[in-house]
Amino acid sequence: MATWSEFTQYVRSNYKIIEEVPDKMVSMGFGLEGGRTQLVFLWRQTLMGGTEEWVQVESPIGELTPDKVVAAVKAVGNTVVGGIGSAGDVITYRHALPLANLDSNEFERPLRLVTTTADKLEKDIFGKDEF
Repeated sequence: MATWSEFTQYVRSNYKIIEEVPDKMVSMGFGLEGGRTQLVFLWRQTLMGGTEEWVQVESPIGELTPDKVVAAVKAVGNTVVGGIGSAGDVITYRHALPLANLDSNEFERPLRLVTTTADKLEKDIFGKDEF
């Protein structure tokens, strides 16, 4: 994969898309163990004045409140992939990857890790399955 267009073509071929905003975002939903689900967004990000494309894999976990942010940051202290972010007033778990020479395996494993980590954080910190 080398461009956002090639990347989204790969995603469309391998996953069920919930929503797509051309050149900006793709969202997907995943079914997980115990009947839980997790929403994941793939965002097109650019660096270097728009010449370098990245994909940000982001999954919501719950409402952005000071106590929940502290709990989330502490919970991910030893993770290898991803970190805590926010989108509006929602705490998210996210990771970013450069698209220039991205192989599918370099996307697949982080996608699974972001998805399952976000679901675990949502369950452990918020006690529900909202996203």
